[in-house]
Amino acid sequence: MGSARDDEDPHAGHGYVPKLILAGRFTGTLDGRPVVISADETGLTLDVSSLYSGWQLRKYSSAVLPVLGWLNASHIPLTMRVAGVVSIPLLPNAGLLVRLFVPALASG
Repeated sequence: MGSARDDEDPHAGHGYVPKLILAGRFTGTLDGRPVVISADETGLTLDVSSLYSGWQLRKYSSAVLPVLGWLNASHIPLTMRVAGVVSIPLLPNAGLLVRLFVPALASG
């Protein structure tokens, strides 16, 4: 029997904060510009190299809408950091400018 059936396991069950913390890093490119997705105890951070790269992500918002909905339902914060200087919260509460430019986030 696994740990899910262990009577001595202190895990309270479904609906409680999980024991594990997101951790890791994906590195890639978007239109030839670097993009990094990193996860830590504060949530997910999407690092883009410039404001132009962040603007280009707008095109893909409808394609990733199911993932954004899952992140929002799981209470996992998502932040976009532009050039390592400016941080823009996307989930759970996107700012007014983000909602104006990416209406898909207004409903998520």
